[in-house]
Amino acid sequence: MSVIYFTDEEFSEIYNNLADIVTRDDSIVDISAEVLMQFMVRVGLCNRLAYEYNYHQNDSDKIVLEIPKIEVSDYSKMSFKKLIERFRLLEYNCVTNFGRCFLDSKDKELFEELEHDLDLRYIKLLERKAN
Repeated sequence: MSVIYFTDEEFSEIYNNLADIVTRDDSIVDISAEVLMQFMVRVGLCNRLAYEYNYHQNDSDKIVLEIPKIEVSDYSKMSFKKLIERFRLLEYNCVTNFGRCFLDSKDKELFEELEHDLDLRYIKLLERKAN
């Protein structure tokens, strides 16, 4: 298992696509864009901490983390499939090679709820395409 470092641009792309979908009235997850942003920043910190924990490169014992700068902006729209893949990859990359996860239980639960929402929407989209 290796940990991938997500850039600010990648976090922004995931956030903007996710916010466009899960903050709608028909979402099964009751979440505002602001709360989703806070969640994504925490996830970003967890990702960067897991990365530094595994691959700490400098000679110091100190780890310096950059807070993800997530931009709300025009963005390139991802397919549902790609968004689900990127979101799952992001969750996977919040865990170190040694199994240490820096997400708390509430954020893990929110990850599951958001994944479930995305999965259901993707299934409905595929069903519509099949008919």
